[in-house]
Amino acid sequence: MSPIIFFVTLVLGVVSATNSSSDYIQDVTTLPTEVLPQDIEVLPDDTEVLPTNEIFTALHTNYDTELSKLLAGLTEYFTEAQTDIKKLKKNRKAADTKIAGLEEEFETFYSEVRQNISRIDGKILHLTAVLATISQKVEALQTQSNTQLSGIRTDVASARNSIQSLTSSLNSLHQNVVTDIKLGPRQFNAVYRNNGYHDAYPWIITEVSNWNKDDFPDTVGRRQLLKKVGGVWRGMPAENS
Repeated sequence: MSPIIFFVTLVLGVVSATNSSSDYIQDVTTLPTEVLPQDIEVLPDDTEVLPTNEIFTALHTNYDTELSKLLAGLTEYFTEAQTDIKKLKKNRKAADTKIAGLEEEFETFYSEVRQNISRIDGKILHLTAVLATISQKVEALQTQSNTQLSGIRTDVASARNSIQSLTSSLNSLHQNVVTDIKLGPRQFNAVYRNNGYHDAYPWIITEVSNWNKDDFPDTVGRRQLLKKVGGVWRGMPAENS
């Protein structure tokens, strides 16, 4: 029920109650004693009774006072209600504004999310195509590598055999090839009235001296002819003559 309908109903009820009370008081005071109910106490004749119009005036004044209080309370209530309604309208307007802003932000966010998802889908498709191309290239490279690896293995085996043969040849050369030659320490012996030196390997005559410059040599010198084979110095052999 709205406040206005409630207020009108209340005023009509008060007025109706006032009229009914006045009529009832007037009717009761005019009834004969024998008509009154037995449980109603009848006042003695000498009891002072207020006139009907004074009773009605008192009741009317009382109702006016209560009605004024009621009207004041209703006015205060309506004022507070109007203030609350204004606040609610203001808050509702602010809430509607916030809701509209949130809806706009949500629409913007939703649009951005859809755009980002679309971009991501495009990138995923591109990456998928790139990965497929890379996979094909890797497979082709693997096939080519397997072929080349087979050839490389054959070449490596051949090179290993060649290296082994070369190593064997180098070892043989190291054991048999002369890598250096030199002359050993010098030895001296007298020739005049002495044996001198006989022919013997690996000695070679490196000096014949005639100190007094006569017709006969005085001393003879010799050295060993050495060769280096396999890191070892050895005497140079001579051919038999």
